[in-house]
Parts: sequence; structure tokens; C-alpha cells
Amino acid sequence: MEIEYTVTRLKALAGRFPSYGEFIRILQMEDARGVAGLLEGSVFAPEMESLVAKGETDISPMRLLRVMADGHHRLRRHFAGMAMQTDPRSCRAILMRWEIEELKSALRYLKYHGEKVERRFGFNSLILPEGKTPLWEAKDRSLAHFIAALAQARHPLAPAVDREEYLKDTVKAELGIERYFYGEWLPSQKGIAAQAAESLADRLDAANIAAAMLIREAKSGRGEASSYYVAGCGEVMVDDFMTIVEGPAWAPFQIVKKKMGLSPRKGSEISATIFALEIKRALARRYKLACMLDPVGMRDFVWFMEELDITVSNLKLAVNHALTHTPAGEAADIFIKVTI
Repeated sequence: MEIEYTVTRLKALAGRFPSYGEFIRILQMEDARGVAGLLEGSVFAPEMESLVAKGETDISPMRLLRVMADGHHRLRRHFAGMAMQTDPRSCRAILMRWEIEELKSALRYLKYHGEKVERRFGFNSLILPEGKTPLWEAKDRSLAHFIAALAQARHPLAPAVDREEYLKDTVKAELGIERYFYGEWLPSQKGIAAQAAESLADRLDAANIAAAMLIREAKSGRGEASSYYVAGCGEVMVDDFMTIVEGPAWAPFQIVKKKMGLSPRKGSEISATIFALEIKRALARRYKLACMLDPVGMRDFVWFMEELDITVSNLKLAVNHALTHTPAGEAADIFIKVTI
């Protein structure tokens, strides 16, 4: 598939993402049914039309969020299909960031026996060829079965998933998956477009900074803080990581500016959550601007991924705040708004 054709299709799809104005309208709604009606004109139309068509007078907020999650997964798969047909080598690398999220989600579900509660579960790989995906057809939905299915399908991350380690310490096991990806799998891949590699480095730096900020904020576990650092292709080194954990109040802002070339709003570093959102916003602005300067290329794929995830994040925030009756002005402040 020609990249120009794929980028044109992606821009048409992104044109149907809910707008910032629609997020504000959602904040003013009083029930989930009204939100579903509004979203019928967006990329989430299939899920919302199905929900509204059932004629239920009372749609629970949880159910609305679940069908939105279904739509998010559908859009990710749709994008993955187009991307892999256009540039399999580079797109497989950037899709791995979503793949790691999906893998962690599946492992957590199985470890904590999520099948005993009413929630959807599935794992359909975004990067494996069709027919080699570990689908959930078996009755034995166990952690051991899932890990065996990954190995049988020769999933790139299968060597990093250790059942015993996962049962013992979830956090360290998930860090092991990240370390395997950045330390072994990614360096083994040749011919990845520079724009794709840069975005993965940004992702690693953002994750390391977020971890350091959480440890700093918790004021506990600082003695073993460096064990949470993930080495790889990023610019944030372990010394930077520890400076954020133990250093002065201005350290996070200065390191992000020096190593990532970003300028989060000053004062946002007082909160790990707000600082992470600021970094995400600043990176999204960088990618959007790069697409404007270089209209057709791998940056369009990176930007689409960022824009989709930001849209879904803002949508979830809007729904949660609307249905808990948070004042609209207060809620609007936490949206990620990308301006040029």
C-alpha cells in the first residue's frame, strides 16, 4: 500500500475524532445516553449506534466506558492493518508500544482472576500475522495457558514473559518486558525509519521520567529507585533519573528541557500526574508540527497514534467528570489540548 494513500485515509479517519468542543459539551451532559447520542457522529459510531439501538433508557457510565474501549481497540486494529501493509518494518516497531500495553493488560487480568467479574477480555495481537494470533478460544483461561500461547505463536515478547516472576512481583515482571523490548528486540531490528525510532526513544524517556516522578512523590523506596530505570535508546540516563528522584524541585523541568527538548509548563512538576500529562502534550505538539512541515511520511503514523490515544484519554475524562458532576471549567483544565 502506498504511503500517500494510507496517510490520506488516516487523515480522513482523524477528521471524525471528537473535537475539543464536543468534549466540553459532554461535560455539560447529565446522562450516558446523551453522550452516546453525541458520539454517534464520530469514529465511535458503530459502538454508540449499537448501544443506543438496544433502546435502554438507562445506560450505566461503566457500560459506556466499556464500549468506548471496544471502539478504541477497533481503531487500533484498523490502523495496525493499514500500517503493516504500508511499512511493516517501521510500523511493527511503533505498534509494539500498543502491543506491550495489551500484553500487560492481559497478564494483569489473568493474574488477578478478572474472569470472575463482568468485564470483557481478549488478546488479539496487532503485530502477528493473522492465523498466528493467540486467540481466547480455550476454556482454560489461565496465566500459564496464555504464556504458552504466546510462545507457540512466536510472539516477539514471549521470551520476556516469565510466569513465576509475574506471580511474584508484577511491577518488576512488567519492567522486564520493557527492558527486553528496548534492550534486546528493538536493537535487533534494522532499517527502521528515523522518525519511528525517535518516537520510541521519546516514549522511553517519558516512561522513565514518570517513574522517577512517582518515586519522588511517594518519598519511599528511594534506596532502590534505580532498579525501576529502563535503559535503551532514550536520552534520559540513570543519573538523570536519580536526580529527578532525589534532586531539587526544579530538576524535573530542567532535565526534560535539556534531554528531551521540551518545555512543560513551569509548576507542573509539583505533581507526577500533571507533569506526565504535560510531557504528553508537549510531545504531541512536536509530532503535529513535524507532520505539518513534512506532510507525508512516518511522522503521520506516529502522530495518528498520539492523536487517537489523546482523543480517547480526553473522552474518558470528559465522561467521568460529566457523570460525577465536576464543574465544567475545572474539568476542562485537565484535557490534553494540542495547539500550534
